[in-house]
Order: sequence, then C-alpha cells, then structure tokens
Amino acid sequence: MDSPVAYTNRKGTQYFLHCKLTKNGKPRYVFARKVGEGPLNQIPEGFEISESVNGTVSLRRCKPKQITDLEMEQIERVLRNHLHLQGCIYEVKDRTVVIYQSSGPVPITPALEGFLGAEIFNVLQRHKRFEPVMRFVLVDEEKRLFTVDRMCYRSSIDGWLSLHRNDKLAKLAHEYLPHVGRETFYEMI
Repeated sequence: MDSPVAYTNRKGTQYFLHCKLTKNGKPRYVFARKVGEGPLNQIPEGFEISESVNGTVSLRRCKPKQITDLEMEQIERVLRNHLHLQGCIYEVKDRTVVIYQSSGPVPITPALEGFLGAEIFNVLQRHKRFEPVMRFVLVDEEKRLFTVDRMCYRSSIDGWLSLHRNDKLAKLAHEYLPHVGRETFYEMI
C-alpha cells in the first residue's frame, strides 16, 4: 500500500488525508493527525490542500484564480519593504486579498529574533494567531480595479470599513498597507 497523503502545516504539525462516507454515501475528506480508517494515498481530482492563516488544514475544490500572480507580488513587495509589516501574511479568497496581522500584545516579526533568541522566536512563530486587518476586493475584472477596506473595531460598526473605491492594486497597497500596525491605521476613514 502506498503511503497516505501527508501535509505539514506552518506550525509544524503533520496531518494525513482521509475519506469518510456521509450517511448518504458521499465522500467527505478530512485531515487527521494520525493515520486512521480510510487514509488516501492521493489527492482526489479537482481538489487541492488548503491551509488557513491560523494553520487549519482542509481539502477544497480547485477554483480558477481571480487574483493574478503579478497582483500577489505587488502585495508581497509592500509587505517586504516595510519592517513593521514583515509579520503580516495574506490570503487570497476568490476576488479578495485579505491581509492578516499577528495578534497579541507585540507582533512577532523577524526583527524580534535577535532579542528573543532563535529557539524562543521559532516557538512563538509557530503558535502565533492572525487577525484580519485589511482587504482588497477586485470589483472590475476587466480593468483590474480594486476597493480597499480596513477592519473597524467600534461597536457601532464592528466589521469592514470602506476606505477607497476603484483603483489599481499596486497603488492601493502602496498607499494603505504601511498604516497597518500604526496609530494612523485608526485615523483612516
């Protein structure tokens, strides 16, 4: 028998793909930490492994990409070029690029490794949690125009607050991402 499909998430935990049958006899795909009943030795056709920003592993149907590689590179470039953003990550969900910041009293960024030591830093890296703080939504696929929203924490709004409508992603990322993790983030309305 071939070995089961294994996936190690960003926290270093290994999961194995299994197939369980529902009451109706339809397959349901799950990941488990140990090989149990119904392990699969290949990913079913039309599916791909997905990992959430907080390390949850699942199997999802393959979808056509709506955000281009160039657009993702533009986001990565801004995150890389600002030291305080290097602890941020992003996730593409259909027509939306969501930016996440590590939560907690101090964001765990690469700059902290020198202060904490490699061993402690690596443990913190593996176990940090992420919260959504900003998103870019594709609103015009032909012209490649996006809107930008930031997370609002006021009880009267408590959700996404629209900041800017219909512009190129590179311009919006360059203008708005540097505010993440700074006081100016809360001044953007």
